[in-house]
Amino acid sequence: MSGNLNVDLHTAISGVLHDHGLGMLSRAVVAVEIVDSDGDIGLLTGTLPEDMPSWDRVGMLEYSLAHSHASLVAVHIADDEDDEGT
Repeated sequence: MSGNLNVDLHTAISGVLHDHGLGMLSRAVVAVEIVDSDGDIGLLTGTLPEDMPSWDRVGMLEYSLAHSHASLVAVHIADDEDDEGT
């Protein structure tokens, strides 16, 4: 992502977090699906700050993925327990 886009995204995300009382933005990994004027789909990725080391980026993504998997498993287990009770 370009420097200006990085600054704009940081400002926007920081503002939303602040408005919802969620604290100060420290770092972020951004993955955004975009659709251009021709209808073509693309993926825009980047980090805030722009110079975040790649191992930090991967670590944040891996942790987020693990958290998502754990949430899905918890829902599945809860659904199975509900089915057993009927």
